[in-house]
Amino acid sequence: MTGGVGETAVEAPKVQEGEKRLRSINLDGHFTRRIKSFFQDMSTWPWDERFPGVVFIRDHTDLPDRSPLDIDLLVDGTHQESLSAYISERANACGLYSFIGQGGGGFFVLLFDLDPASPGRAWAFLEGRDRLVVTKERAIEASDIAVDRATPNGLPAPTQPWSAFLLLVQGARTGKFDKAARVLASQKLSVADAGPLCESILGVSKRQCPNGTIVPQELRQELSSRVVIQPEKPPQNLSLRTRLARWVFRSAYFPHLSAPYFFTIHGPDGVGKSTTCTAIKSIFERLPLQFDSFHHITGWKHSRQAAAKSAGLIQRRPVSPLRKALRLVYRFLPETLRQVWVLGSGYHLYLTQINKHIYARFVDGKILLVDRYIYDNIVRLQLKSPGFDWMHSIFSRLARRPRTAYLLTDKPENIRRRKQELSHEELVRYPVLMEEELERRSIPTETVSVDGRPPAELARVIVSDMLDRCGPDLFNLFRGSIR
Repeated sequence: MTGGVGETAVEAPKVQEGEKRLRSINLDGHFTRRIKSFFQDMSTWPWDERFPGVVFIRDHTDLPDRSPLDIDLLVDGTHQESLSAYISERANACGLYSFIGQGGGGFFVLLFDLDPASPGRAWAFLEGRDRLVVTKERAIEASDIAVDRATPNGLPAPTQPWSAFLLLVQGARTGKFDKAARVLASQKLSVADAGPLCESILGVSKRQCPNGTIVPQELRQELSSRVVIQPEKPPQNLSLRTRLARWVFRSAYFPHLSAPYFFTIHGPDGVGKSTTCTAIKSIFERLPLQFDSFHHITGWKHSRQAAAKSAGLIQRRPVSPLRKALRLVYRFLPETLRQVWVLGSGYHLYLTQINKHIYARFVDGKILLVDRYIYDNIVRLQLKSPGFDWMHSIFSRLARRPRTAYLLTDKPENIRRRKQELSHEELVRYPVLMEEELERRSIPTETVSVDGRPPAELARVIVSDMLDRCGPDLFNLFRGSIR
């Protein structure tokens, strides 16, 4: 991940926090209508004709209604690219956002329903690989598995013996035999069903595989001694480069050594930024991604006031000798230099404070959306108080760069019906000046026309683009969020 966020050590409290977050985003609930439709559609896919080298090996039995965290598949390497493309095509047809990554002999798929009004779990996760390593000498491929092609949900799945065997193997790999027993019971399978495969593949006697779903201690020990155990990922210490980059990021807003997941939304007062931001937040609250948003001024000012209040620092602090000296110098400056002083110090304070908030979200692996930013300040000053363009340009260039700036536009008469902060002429000039400012800074910009569209629709457009702009890091953000 950019800037080393993915290297953060995972501690026990973080794991518990991740489990709570999964519950909060409806891990146990049924899918939304669109995601359920996708899995219903999947039951009609031409598996035998186009994808004969595909078999669903785990966590698929409750489809199309629900699934655990992920749905595991074995996919022959020759079919991975074509299957990924077909999944993307069908997800789009069902009105879903899809993100697909490939590498390391496998692929993964994230499916998101970006409709905040649709009840249910708004995401699904599929993970495919070309083989499953069972022992040091043996790896299982899709072609090795006997497939049942008449399952209730229409998906190619292992036959009963293979299903029971794969559950026992997974129990041995993770040490979760009790979970394997519960799944065996729910699928009406028996440990004895896996006996012949345990004997032929693992060398475990069939006599150690009794009828029933209880996995006796002797069998647990035998399986654990033969199956390759899934290694626990050790906590990773941050590299020197990452620590240095973070220190620079935290200490100053102008060295841009890292690229946070930082986006901004712009437009004149009354165009609908706040309502759109609220709709965007409601979408992210249902996704397995960490997200935050705040207003560019009230966000950090309120935070500073709350921190000061909790620390008992509301009372007036004594003025330092240096500040007294600066005040004395200020009194003897010409009026023009006073204006430069006030403008420059104001920009510096603003960017310093907002940078702290961007940094805090960055190290937590959060996607951040800021309602307005320095570019809006500059455009308003150009409209209301022309002059000092060189000063605006300096701090605009130094400011932390967003990955993308979203510019909301609407007809001036529509905006003035909501708010009368700016005149008709100023509303005409506002998007022009904003586009010029963003273009000068080479900020990727997406113009989103309101034109009577509801905030939820605008939010879906923006969230979809934000997810695309996260690029390959999106999967790492997902994994970091569910830990």
